[in-house]
Amino acid sequence: MALDLSTIQRVATAGRITWRYHALLRARERGITRDQAIRVLTEGEIIEQRPRAKPYPKCLMMQMQEDNQPFTSRSATTRPTTACISSPSTGSTLASAKTRGNGEGEDNHDNQS
Repeated sequence: MALDLSTIQRVATAGRITWRYHALLRARERGITRDQAIRVLTEGEIIEQRPRAKPYPKCLMMQMQEDNQPFTSRSATTRPTTACISSPSTGSTLASAKTRGNGEGEDNHDNQS
C-alpha cells in the first residue's frame, strides 16, 4: 500500500511524529533541526515510494530549502495517525533523488547516509 501525501501532512501538522533514534543522530551530525524535518513532511512532496518495505511502507520526501538545496527525509506512517522520520539529509548527497523514480522494491534504506 502506497503512502498518501495528505495523510502524512495531516499527522505531521498535528504533531504526531515519531523520531527514530538514528534520525536524531543523523540530524545532529548534519546540523538539521526538527523544524526542517517537520517542514519536509508538511510542505514536501513524495518522490519515491517503497510500499512493500518492512515493517511499514516507506517513502522518500523532498522539499527545497531557502538556499535552493534539497532537503529529503525517509518517512513512514506506522499507524494512520503517526508519521515516522528515519533518515533526514540535506544538500547534494541526494540532489538527484527526484530523478530516481517510484521504486517499489522491498529494500530497507534506513541506513543510507
